[in-house]
Formats: sequence, C-alpha cells, structure tokens
Amino acid sequence: MAELTPEQRAAWAAGKLDVDAYNKNPNQLQEKLENNDLVPYGHTKIGPNHPYYEKAKKEWEEFKEAEREFLAIPILSSPTTSDDFRKLDLKLREIQIKAKPVLDEYISEDHRNFFESIIEEYSLMYFFDITKPTFGHDSTDWLVAGEHMEHLQPDELDEQIRIESLEQALQQYIPAREFIKVLSKARELELPMASECAYEYIQCKRAFMSGYFERFGLDTPIEEVFNYYSSNIFGHWMHGLSAEATTKWDAWSRQFFEARQRRAEWVITMCNSFIDIGISRGEEELHEEFEEENSSEYLDYGFVYMIRNGDLVKIGITGNLLRRLAQLQPDEVLNVVRCSNFQDLEKDLHNLFKQERVPQTEYFRLTEHQIDKVHKLMTTLAEF
Repeated sequence: MAELTPEQRAAWAAGKLDVDAYNKNPNQLQEKLENNDLVPYGHTKIGPNHPYYEKAKKEWEEFKEAEREFLAIPILSSPTTSDDFRKLDLKLREIQIKAKPVLDEYISEDHRNFFESIIEEYSLMYFFDITKPTFGHDSTDWLVAGEHMEHLQPDELDEQIRIESLEQALQQYIPAREFIKVLSKARELELPMASECAYEYIQCKRAFMSGYFERFGLDTPIEEVFNYYSSNIFGHWMHGLSAEATTKWDAWSRQFFEARQRRAEWVITMCNSFIDIGISRGEEELHEEFEEENSSEYLDYGFVYMIRNGDLVKIGITGNLLRRLAQLQPDEVLNVVRCSNFQDLEKDLHNLFKQERVPQTEYFRLTEHQIDKVHKLMTTLAEF
C-alpha cells in the first residue's frame, strides 16, 4: 500500500478515498482528493458517507455565511498613540456601565454567567493577553496587566522579540468564529442592549487586535494566515509539512521577524499608556476620596462600607451612602455600618490590611477569610 499523507488518510477515513484504486494510480486520484466534499466536524473533517454529514454541512454553510457578514463589518480605527489607547479604554468603560442594567433583567443562569464574564472583560486590561508572546509569555501563561508593571523602555524587549515566534503569536489570535459565537449568545437573550453591548465590545477588541496584528508585517490578511496555519501547519509537524506549506510558513515567519521592532514599539506604547491611565484614574479617585473625607469631617456619624468590584475589595467612608454607591457602581455591597468613629475605623482597617492594598487606592486583594475578618471588625469596633 502506498503511504498516505495526513490529508489522504482523513479522506480515506471519511470514505472519500478508495485505497485500492489509489494504489494502482495515485496521480489519477489526486485532483479528486483535493476537491473532495469534506466539511469540519468537531476537530476533524467528514465526507458524504458519514451519518452526520448533512447536519455538519448545513452548520458549516450557515457559519460561513455568518463569517462573511461579520468580516464585512468595518473595524474601528486601531490604536496607535497613547491618546488612542486612552480613548479605547474610556469606550470600554462606557460599554461596561451601559451593560450592567442587563443583569437587572431575568435571564437564565447560563446566560447570566456568560454575560457577567463578558462584562468583566470590558477593560483594556483583558486585551493584554493577546500581546503576551511579545512580553515573553507562552500560550499557557496569563499576563496580569497592572500587577507590578513599570514604564517600559524601547530596549527592554529587544532580547524577547528576537526569539518571539509567529506560531506562538497566532495562538493568541481570536478568529471570526469566536466573535460570532459571542454575538449569537448575546442575541439569544432577546435583549437589544445585550446585543448592542456585545457588538460594541467586539468592535473595540477587533480594533485592538488589528493594531497588534498589523505589526506582524505579513503580506496576507491575518484571518487567512490563521486559517491556513490551523489547517496546514498546526499538528502537522510530526508528519512533515508539504512543500507549499513549508514555503508559505517560512515566508511569513521571515516577515514576522523583520517587523519585530514595529511590534515592540506598539506594545511599549500600549503598556505605558495603560499605566498612565491607571495613575490618572487613581488620582481622580483619590480626589473623590479627599472630597468625601472632607465633607464627612464634621459629621457626628458616617458610613464605613466594604464593596467588591471584580476581584478587588474597597473599604471606604462616606457621609452620603446612596450617592457614593451610585458613583462607584460596585458589583456587590459586602457590608455597611453607620457609626460615630467611622474615620478611625476606616484607618484601622486600612492599616491592618496594608500589605494587601493596591498602591494609591482604597482597593485591597483580600481572601474570603480576610473578608470575614473585616465583617467582624466592622461590627465589633464600630461605636454606635
């Protein structure tokens, strides 16, 4: 029996290749093999003899139509300057605020979990993972933006970008089909605001991706490169690449390498912009806290509150609880006490958990055990 390529073996398994006829005349069947009717099914492809072929073919045709419509949607201008990144961050914050009322509606637990996870990602910070190969992280690492980050200098990524690989970078690419799934899931809620927010979020993320992937220096659209990589490169190394795949991949890898400096400059601008945005936002928040504390200074009683936003916990004081909660829009109000020693109680709690405090803010990274401790202290130390 003549040796089969991985593609021929898949076609044979799907009933599209007569091995006996192939052994007699491999060349005669090559054209038929290349133009077969295989369609994706899970992580493989199936042909007309497969029992689920008609269903898989229909789903594939529907997806390709949705993909064509999706790729025709204009992408927002991709960020290049610090000001661009600031505007993108503000846009994401606006979407997040607009999206939260969706959770006030009744939706199934599955849809609620989905939409809560999407809302959490309405932040520039959650886009950072796309760029992590340029930072020296592989596909299994999380790049936690904002944690112990300092302003980067142009030469700090020199060593990493010399060894950064196109394959690693493509593994962070989000193909159209993943965005189509998000839009489809949002539409299932039958709430116009949910679909609108999901759509705007995807526009922002695609704009960010466009800015990064434009700096790969490739002569072919990134979606086409990703699809070719998925079909002809990924998982094929052990069997050997075809001559065509080898030529294409070598050319793209060279283009990617030669564009490394442009890519590093963009990532540095992004990183430093994010830090500046955080500093600016921290200063605004500190100004609000200062005004809040001053307005509470001469009150006999005030509120000490503990709220949760994402994985952060904020411990603060206010003289007007409803107004302050409306400003902060917390994910969860954990505890509130009204007492006469509210300022001293806040200071004591801040000092007790100073090691867990996010610098220059009233936010803390607390464990559930530590949160329980704050609950008890707020009750026992408050003077009513």
